[in-house]
Amino acid sequence: AEEWDRKFINKKFKSQKNVKKVFDYFEERLNELVGIKYETVTTTVDGKEKKNKKLIDISQISPEKITKLIKALRSIMFITLTVPTREEAYELFERVNARGKELDVGDLLKNHLFSQGATLINEGEEKNISLEEAWREILENCDEKVLRLLKYFHTTLGGYCTNKKLYRKLKSISQNDKPDNLLKGLYDYSKYTKYIKKCKDVENTKNYLNTLIGDEEDKSKYYKSQLREITESIKGLDCFGVTQYQPVFYSVVTKFHKLNLFNDEKLRKYISRFIELIENYHFVNTLICETVGHDIEKLYANSAQEINQAKNKKQFLDSVQNLVDTLHGQLNTREVFITNYKELDYTKTPYSTLYYIFDRMNSYDLIGKRVKRLVDARWMKIYEKGKGYKRTDTTAEHWRNRSESAGVEKINNIGNLIYLTRDINSTKINALKTSEKPAYFQDNPQDIAGQGQYLPYFLNKYKDRISIWNDEDIDNHAEDQAMLAYDT
Repeated sequence: AEEWDRKFINKKFKSQKNVKKVFDYFEERLNELVGIKYETVTTTVDGKEKKNKKLIDISQISPEKITKLIKALRSIMFITLTVPTREEAYELFERVNARGKELDVGDLLKNHLFSQGATLINEGEEKNISLEEAWREILENCDEKVLRLLKYFHTTLGGYCTNKKLYRKLKSISQNDKPDNLLKGLYDYSKYTKYIKKCKDVENTKNYLNTLIGDEEDKSKYYKSQLREITESIKGLDCFGVTQYQPVFYSVVTKFHKLNLFNDEKLRKYISRFIELIENYHFVNTLICETVGHDIEKLYANSAQEINQAKNKKQFLDSVQNLVDTLHGQLNTREVFITNYKELDYTKTPYSTLYYIFDRMNSYDLIGKRVKRLVDARWMKIYEKGKGYKRTDTTAEHWRNRSESAGVEKINNIGNLIYLTRDINSTKINALKTSEKPAYFQDNPQDIAGQGQYLPYFLNKYKDRISIWNDEDIDNHAEDQAMLAYDT
């Protein structure tokens, strides 16, 4: 429009930002062509830097080049195709597009749903949600990573599918069922994606489950004890960089609800036990052994479909058990795990891995080996999305000091690490020699309290060696840790 001031105000989505990039690029090329020069000026407003272009030279403007440019623009021809209905318009769009570069799967699916007049049935409300509005929320929920969203969502309905076949598969599902149902399913899955991505504490899990199953019958009492376990497992899987499990967990949770199993007291801990099993599998195979089972993405995808299609409790439980048995068969052996674990090193291993391991060790009853997650926030909230595991209140301490590393090759090995709260480490322990540390903790038992489960276990188990602590001790400690981690 003539009134447009050439400013891009709304740049919320990546697609909108890309339009500005394209506009700026062509504007700069055109300016260069006719001889206009700009410089970029950076100003600070409310502590934020803002870049603007400032005209610095128009002396090189060429009237001849401007004339040629205007002639070129006036020579452009536009062809208009008019069709009588929206359905025919999208059919034409899809047919013409197939002759060139393929569009994004999300664009194609959106256009198909538009052509079918899909709307989001808003249960309990008088007014339904338009496709445009629903699609905008779907994009927000998945941070515009729509291809992964569509691929994972499809697995819950149709199993594994390559990116190339994804649009046709989803279109086929829409044609066999009502387009409204496909949109509703996609919308619901996007809310799950948002929950998984933003999951930081038990409130996120509680809110999502309440939204999913409703609280009209106070069903929260059937999963209240699971909230912390579910949340911690999701955070752990995020720490590993694992996402392939997400569709199958969605199928498990939603089918559990549809079959009314939240009311089954015998299955009260089913959801938390399942996601913890997935976490443990990837802890062993992905994080420590750096090997993933053969075709794990296909396994999760096809299991997601099978579980979602279960018609009764028995079929559901059998489908989940099939997945569990397959994962168990793919698990690396104890010997392989121990070998890889003993290679963990303070200077080479990501802090997130080291902190995760000690957080879990401090969350178990190391005698009975039953899960006993701590309430103490210093250990339970070590990991936060976007920030990793490096926190100010928890530290890694070399038991044998690095200043005493002469003759010790494994000074940075995980077998030489213990985890302490910063107040104890920085003010009392850090300056002590290795030989002085046992006596300190013996004389100050109050400083052992609050350090988690592992420190008293460590002090007692190695009491005859911790004042010496050489390479052999470090190696033995690393192996003992590995066995404890694998078995527990």
